[in-house]
Amino acid sequence: MKKSNSRSASAALIILVLIVIVAVVAAGFILMSGSTPTTSSAACHIDFKVTTTQHIGEYYSSLGVYQNEAGAGMKYAIYEITVVNGADKSLSLNAYFWESVISGVTYQHSVATYDSSIGYQSVDVGKGGTFTTKIVFEVPSSSSLFSLRYTGLDPPRIIWD
Repeated sequence: MKKSNSRSASAALIILVLIVIVAVVAAGFILMSGSTPTTSSAACHIDFKVTTTQHIGEYYSSLGVYQNEAGAGMKYAIYEITVVNGADKSLSLNAYFWESVISGVTYQHSVATYDSSIGYQSVDVGKGGTFTTKIVFEVPSSSSLFSLRYTGLDPPRIIWD
């Protein structure tokens, strides 16, 4: 009789241990699924539109020139950049952290970015923030395909819309 009671107790103990293990594993999955951010909410979404022009700013009629005129064979590409930040890290709209890449050539922002007619603002867009600004690049007149690159240090995960 003692052997069957001993076997029953051993079997009950094994079943109890298995139930505890399953409960701990299930609790771990529940905790993990509650704290893992979704892909779209843990990223910074960036969209941009480009318009081009030969000149930016005020026209000086006495001189017959604009405040900012693109050089020979060049034009201004005005990038309207919209950031919707769902990431935990901020993203800077400082013009020094953005580059235009056209046909493998990298262009830095133009001083025309700071003309009051552009409406440029340098801000840091934090989690949950949305902001739109414009940055100007002087690019070849023949340019028709425009790309944008963010060069800031330690950026959040970026999704280009």
